[in-house]
Amino acid sequence: MDRRTLLKKIVLFDKPEEAFCELGNFARLSKEDALLVDKNILCDVLTLYLNQQITDEDLKDWAAFVECNDEINCTLIEDFIFALANNEMIGGINSNSIALMLTLCK
Repeated sequence: MDRRTLLKKIVLFDKPEEAFCELGNFARLSKEDALLVDKNILCDVLTLYLNQQITDEDLKDWAAFVECNDEINCTLIEDFIFALANNEMIGGINSNSIALMLTLCK
């Protein structure tokens, strides 16, 4: 396993705790090699929330992690990530706001 794979596991909520523990074993990714997080990944994560597989706090923390991590390229969805990380601007994270975001994301 490599650092990119571990970051992807974290971003996709695929055993993120295990992936976080392993990150220290690998060199950081360069800006050129950053993991791309696009609308498909965002839609998958929003669907996890709507299916109650992750919590409001999980989603907010995820957005903050994606937004602040220079090993992750989220330029294609930066407005969505900003809104989730600063969710008071969208009336908070709830099923209505996330369903609307999912519709806009597609």
